[in-house]
Amino acid sequence: MMNQKMRRSLFLVLQLQVIMCVRTFGSVCPFAIDLAFLLDASWSTGPSNFQTMKESVNKIIDHFHVSDEGTHIGVVSFSDEANTELRFTDKQEVTKIKASVLAIKNRNGSTRTDKGLLKCRLSLFSAESGTRANVPRVLLVITDGRSYRRNRTRKEYRKLKRRGISIFAVGIGSRVRLRELRAMASQRRHVFQVTAEGQMMPLDISLKVSLALCSVGRTSYAIIHPVVPQHSLEHHPIMSKMTYDDMECALLCIKHSSCYSFNFHSSSGLCELSYARRSDFPKDLSFDLASTYSELDFMRGESKKGLCA
Repeated sequence: MMNQKMRRSLFLVLQLQVIMCVRTFGSVCPFAIDLAFLLDASWSTGPSNFQTMKESVNKIIDHFHVSDEGTHIGVVSFSDEANTELRFTDKQEVTKIKASVLAIKNRNGSTRTDKGLLKCRLSLFSAESGTRANVPRVLLVITDGRSYRRNRTRKEYRKLKRRGISIFAVGIGSRVRLRELRAMASQRRHVFQVTAEGQMMPLDISLKVSLALCSVGRTSYAIIHPVVPQHSLEHHPIMSKMTYDDMECALLCIKHSSCYSFNFHSSSGLCELSYARRSDFPKDLSFDLASTYSELDFMRGESKKGLCA
């Protein structure tokens, strides 16, 4: 008859397909993603607001491991016409990517969101344009206005969705049509709003947006990394809850779309979930006699074979 420890291990293997092995980490978001930004460069945005929009994009990029093997960044801007500013096939070096984003010009013209979406579909999200078949494809639309041609815009975002593109949207200011952004986004929770025009995207919102974008890469294949006893990761919590044991704590982390590590206090049963990992913030991993620190990673189903070889 199996003891409690064996039953717990079998449960995790059968229900969550958990694999124990050592992995190296990238940056804050551990997944490779083809991530595109569609920026509203129309007259209503204005040079000052457009500058803050670009700086906000770079704050989001900071949360991803941008490299030739990791996340790829593409950018399209639009007004009367749409322009491809960065392609997935461009050199994926974060400092160059961010400099290129800041160099994008604001253009006077109407809000032709439909042309921006069309340009994303043709010049970014296609095999010929460097889209990878084995990574999630994500589009973040940032706008301060309303689409000038709503029917055409509707046709274009539907075509992107049919290609398997996950669409997110950030509305800036009071002139945005939230109903339009909610229809454009793949899910209602994929829409965010910055209420004041000219305001830099607040840190808490940029982090929420980044975590939401990153969560597209999560799968059912969970990896629990070897624990670090008598340590905890501080300053990056998303929730705390009393649990029966560390396995229940691991289950909470796996089920939470923004969780990548957890601290478990065996004496009290306190489970602390975190959106960060020790490789992201090594100085925040500190000695804690009562805590055990663990990390989770997730991988795509086609890659699970031979993971620990």
